[in-house]
Amino acid sequence: MKSLLYIFRRYKLASVLNVLGLGIALAAFYLLMTQVVYNNSYNSSIKDNERIFRFEFKQEDWRLIFCRPFCNALRDLPHVESVIEIMGFGEELNVVCGDREFRVYGTDASAPGVEFFGNRLIEGNMDDWQNWETVLINESLAKKLFGKESAIGKNMKNLRTEGVYTVVGVYEDFPDNCTLKNGIYRCYGNKVANSNEEWSTKCYVRLDNAENKAEVERGMLLEYMKMFSSYTDLEKFKEGMYY
Repeated sequence: MKSLLYIFRRYKLASVLNVLGLGIALAAFYLLMTQVVYNNSYNSSIKDNERIFRFEFKQEDWRLIFCRPFCNALRDLPHVESVIEIMGFGEELNVVCGDREFRVYGTDASAPGVEFFGNRLIEGNMDDWQNWETVLINESLAKKLFGKESAIGKNMKNLRTEGVYTVVGVYEDFPDNCTLKNGIYRCYGNKVANSNEEWSTKCYVRLDNAENKAEVERGMLLEYMKMFSSYTDLEKFKEGMYY
């Protein structure tokens, strides 16, 4: 210890630079490892994440948004337990609750809503999530908007469209380290449910077993080929396409 103190007194500038260098090295190591952990654990909080896939493929360019009839057709494929459709382009909404204005993220989704990703409802009932005017909001947003009061049955107004949303469910927050965003989830209901022209939906599927992925991929491509392609042979359809 005495030798260490002597070195600090004898070589003050060098000692300070060494300490600063060590501090910077430790800080850089911490930041690097934090990013590594963040990347490696991304989406790990989602229940059954190893069995959940988003459908996308390449034909001329990458495509990950589809029409709702195609997404609905996937529900009948073998090994598909559940399907959810989420609007491909979420938006920042200016909403008014009472006399207060807030800016929040909002998007549309189909049943089973956020429960598809394992986020349980803290209050409310999914049976009431029936149409575009009924919404699910995350727990922290509910506290911000309504404090300690129950959010169920409360209304908020979209300033851009003048539409009024009624809160029917409050769900657990998605973590930051996740693909999904917290905010307002409106119910698709029957909106563009039968339209082959409205392509604005991301499609997520949950399989009974991840090992059946290849079989389900083949079924998805067959459905797509039958609905939107002039090809009748799957292998010819797949030429030049990567999915």
